[in-house]
Amino acid sequence: MSIDNFEKAHFNPLNLPMDERVKELKKVMKTQLGINFDSKLIEKLISDQDKTPVFMNDTYQVLVHESNDVFSREMTEGMTYLSIKRLDKKPLRSWEDLYEIKNALVPDGKQRWGVELFPPSHHLVNTSNQYHIWVYPKGYYPPFGFKNNPSRLMNFLVKTYMKWFGKADIK
Repeated sequence: MSIDNFEKAHFNPLNLPMDERVKELKKVMKTQLGINFDSKLIEKLISDQDKTPVFMNDTYQVLVHESNDVFSREMTEGMTYLSIKRLDKKPLRSWEDLYEIKNALVPDGKQRWGVELFPPSHHLVNTSNQYHIWVYPKGYYPPFGFKNNPSRLMNFLVKTYMKWFGKADIK
């Protein structure tokens, strides 16, 4: 995948007027979720969504949220939230693609940590092949993950050496 060809887009792929967008979203929410939302609330949600930057290339659509309403109460400044999906609606499981998208579309993305969450079942919302990455502010180091210690580095070097020179079948 080439991430160089992302272009700014808009979040109205069918170019529908607002009243038709509200009507369609209201119908989907009623039939798929059993929820009857107020039309004014749906219009506000759509208007807010329209303010979110959207980037597209030949494979992906990415929404880049800088708004504080998608973050925790403990860390509201400097976070970026990415909502990523393939245009063909197929599942995405290329770690490299997600990493490249983060680096390309988030300011200072190469110097920032990003995480993907796997919630408990009662918080799961899985209506499409859409992926979410929360990117921490520059300079923040998450309180979990691998330690950068000599034994881990040595283990990596040994495995890499063995793979390169065919001494073991290490995956």
